[in-house]
Amino acid sequence: MPEGTPGRPTRKSVLQQHVEFWDTDHDGVITPLDTWKGFRKLGFSLAFSAVAVGIIHGGFSYPTQKSWIPILGNPLFNVYVDTLSKAKHGSDSETFDTEGRFVPEKFEEVFSKYDRDNKGGLSLKDIKQVIRGNANVFDPFGWTSAVFEWGTLYLLCEKDGIVYKEDVRSCYDGSLFFKMQETEEKRQKGVPIIKSSATTTSAKEE
Repeated sequence: MPEGTPGRPTRKSVLQQHVEFWDTDHDGVITPLDTWKGFRKLGFSLAFSAVAVGIIHGGFSYPTQKSWIPILGNPLFNVYVDTLSKAKHGSDSETFDTEGRFVPEKFEEVFSKYDRDNKGGLSLKDIKQVIRGNANVFDPFGWTSAVFEWGTLYLLCEKDGIVYKEDVRSCYDGSLFFKMQETEEKRQKGVPIIKSSATTTSAKEE
């Protein structure tokens, strides 16, 4: 699905679709408050949401701003969606190219290389191997970003210790986050939740 999940009315790149959940007013600007609220809607704790804001806006706000002047050009540490591809970091799987397009071959390569027992997903051990296998030398920011991204995904939707392939794919185009928000809302209302691929319970409050 190189254009993202079919049926989504958007002309955005898949990388831009990935963060659409946090751009609730569709103005192309994601503020730290937007990010904090988004993680809370997904069921993450206050502490985790605050850490996520620090990592995301501390690391990705400057590359997406139009000014070359750090902080002064973007004092609120906003992330700008239209230039999001400039924030692509190293030590990743290269499933997103430098223009924010989804590369199906690279996505499939992750599972062909690291899902060695063909279980249809990745265990925590497999994810560690993904991160280690894609790590570039002298790239601490890329390593940290990869750990945060894969770790968050694991907390969000693992089932019996596995993050399933469709959940990973739908994470790339952002459709997973809308599904997880619905699941979290049901959980808060006391509706019984059955875990399944792409329909999983939210991360536990810590």
